[in-house]
Amino acid sequence: MVTKRDGADAEAATTLDWTPTAAGTATATRTRAADHVFMQLAGAILRGQLGANQPLPPERDLATRFDISRVLVREAIHRLKDLGLVRVKQGGQTTVLDPDDATDPRVMALALELAPPDGAAARDLLERHLAHSVTLLELAEHRMVLGDVTALEKLVADYAQKGAAYGPTFATEYWTAVARSTKNKILYRETRWWMDIAKSATLERALVPFDHATTLAIYEQTTGRLRRREGASAYFLDAVRPALHASRDAERGQSQRD
Repeated sequence: MVTKRDGADAEAATTLDWTPTAAGTATATRTRAADHVFMQLAGAILRGQLGANQPLPPERDLATRFDISRVLVREAIHRLKDLGLVRVKQGGQTTVLDPDDATDPRVMALALELAPPDGAAARDLLERHLAHSVTLLELAEHRMVLGDVTALEKLVADYAQKGAAYGPTFATEYWTAVARSTKNKILYRETRWWMDIAKSATLERALVPFDHATTLAIYEQTTGRLRRREGASAYFLDAVRPALHASRDAERGQSQRD
């Protein structure tokens, strides 16, 4: 909730049901102060603590709250503006925008970085990964050469030898190799970007939804079908369908019980 006191100043003070996290109340170094404020405000927006269409606290209030200059606060706010998370009105209030409407891919990276590792972001990442993988397999099966398949078989063999702990690294390497074999530069770069995001957000585990034995069997079968060109994408989709729908089914069941 936002309340506003009477006054002619365009930056009239606001009171918000939001305060920086414990990390945010710590003293930030001067060289990183703008980054510090940016991450605190971005996190509050992405978590809904600063809701869409609410005014952002005035620069002077934020400068006091974070104990930094208004120049550095303004820098952080303009970074939020560049991402489409706030609307800045010259001489007026800065308004929070709905982060779900932001189209800058950096917002997704930021949302994953700030998300809890077992929350909705990890689920969304898994769904996106599995759905995207089906497309990669469909194209790769018709475009890859023998060397591409051999490289995938080696990755699977290494995974079998190194065990479950190697799963996230294996998934990253496997799907990057599949994306490369599609000969589609956009898909290849996009896949690498998503894998980098998962790694930086420490969400690589979300890429491996099954136990080691099940995961290994799926990838052995998928790679074998790629070699034989026997519908790898259809097989993979059938194999991962339980993971693709499990979390949503659980949510629906909980909603019905409530």
